[in-house]
Amino acid sequence: LPPLVAVVVYDGAVNMGVSRAVRQLQEACNRYVGMPLVVDGGMGPRTLGRVNALAPCGDRAKQIELTRSIVNAREEFYRRLASKPPTINAAGQSIDYRAFLGGWLNRTGSLWGWVRQAAREGVC
Repeated sequence: LPPLVAVVVYDGAVNMGVSRAVRQLQEACNRYVGMPLVVDGGMGPRTLGRVNALAPCGDRAKQIELTRSIVNAREEFYRRLASKPPTINAAGQSIDYRAFLGGWLNRTGSLWGWVRQAAREGVC
C-alpha cells in the first residue's frame, strides 16, 4: 500500500480489526469511478491494484484524498455505534458505546493530523 494509506489502514486494523479496516478501505475505493471491489475484508491483488491505481506512491494529493475518505468512513462507523441504545450483554453488563465516541473521534482527528503532517514533510 502507498505509505499514507498504509498507516491509516494499519491504525484501523489495530483499533477495530483487520477485516473491518480492509472493508473500509474497499468501500472508500468504491466511491470512485471504476471497477468496484467486492467488500469482503480481504486484502487481495484486486484491492491492492485498485488502491495503487487510485493513490499511487508519489502522488500525495491522491493519497490524502483516499485517506480522508477512509477516515470519514471510520468516523461514520463510530457515530453509528454510538447512536445505538445501550444494551445488556449475556453477562449482565451494560454496553453503551456513547462513552467511547469522544476518544474514537480524538483518535481519528490525530490520525488525520498525522497524515497531513507526513504529506507536508514529503512521505512518499
